[in-house]
Amino acid sequence: MGNAFSPPSPPSVPHGAVYLDISVEGDTPAVLVGASTPASESVEIHDMRMDDGIMTMRRVERIEVPAGTTLSLRPGGGYHLMLLQLVAPYNESDSFPLTLDFAERADVQVEVSVQRAE
Repeated sequence: MGNAFSPPSPPSVPHGAVYLDISVEGDTPAVLVGASTPASESVEIHDMRMDDGIMTMRRVERIEVPAGTTLSLRPGGGYHLMLLQLVAPYNESDSFPLTLDFAERADVQVEVSVQRAE
């Protein structure tokens, strides 16, 4: 797991997003089923898509990452982690811990850097 980042949160917006790389070594896929952080009340896995020119975002229950691959969650579409009800706004150069919950694997803690998306 690496490259975990979140864009700064505007003061009046109660949610944020986290992007990161999920790498799976070995022969067994990894299934991300949830996440948690002290920075927000809850975290959901979301998938963002364009449907007929309209952006849609929906909650998904899990992301399966095939063995021997890396899945990169990035702004602009696809999977991301949605932080709901932020405890407080966070600014560029802040950081916070995030725990990734995997089915049939140990939880993984990463440090999320707050930085502008490039």
